[in-house]
Amino acid sequence: MNRFIRWDYLWTLRNDAIPQVRKWSPGPRADIFVGAHTGFQKLAEPVTPVRTIELDHRRHSLTIEDAFEGTGQHQLRVPLHLAPGVTVTQRAPQVFELRAGDRRYEVVWSDAGQWQARVEPARVSPSYGRILNTQSIVWSRTGPIDVRLRVEVRPAAVAAVDAREEPVAAGVSSASELDPAAARTAAVTAQGRR
Repeated sequence: MNRFIRWDYLWTLRNDAIPQVRKWSPGPRADIFVGAHTGFQKLAEPVTPVRTIELDHRRHSLTIEDAFEGTGQHQLRVPLHLAPGVTVTQRAPQVFELRAGDRRYEVVWSDAGQWQARVEPARVSPSYGRILNTQSIVWSRTGPIDVRLRVEVRPAAVAAVDAREEPVAAGVSSASELDPAAARTAAVTAQGRR
């Protein structure tokens, strides 16, 4: 998002993606953060991504909702980067299961008609000069930006209780296995946020 000043100034970037904190509300039931950035203002039709993150203490779940301010037709990609060691299985059209050691999580999202979701190879860098292979779940769409994407990451036990309220059709499973190290941080790295 930030442009280089010159090709040979590798560590000097223009300040294009200025962060904005729109709301921070910690509480006994949930913590809520709303933020945005200006990294896409240089487009012919500027876009401001707005992300709401809610950590629900009662359900031990993390909900991430992305909205987009602007106009026009755009190609949108929203990745959820997973820690190395996470196994991903698609359980239904709107449900992925994440396994990290003996822990299981469900990733569910809104409006499958508006978004395509798939698992893609990815890389993470836990420290300078060190790169590890992993996977990302990537939601994408092309079209008007007057849409939202709501993704919830929750322990599988919570998902089983919620299944009575939100029935999910059975889907075809496709698992991909990774090294089970770094399991505890696996499910909710969401672009570096836990």
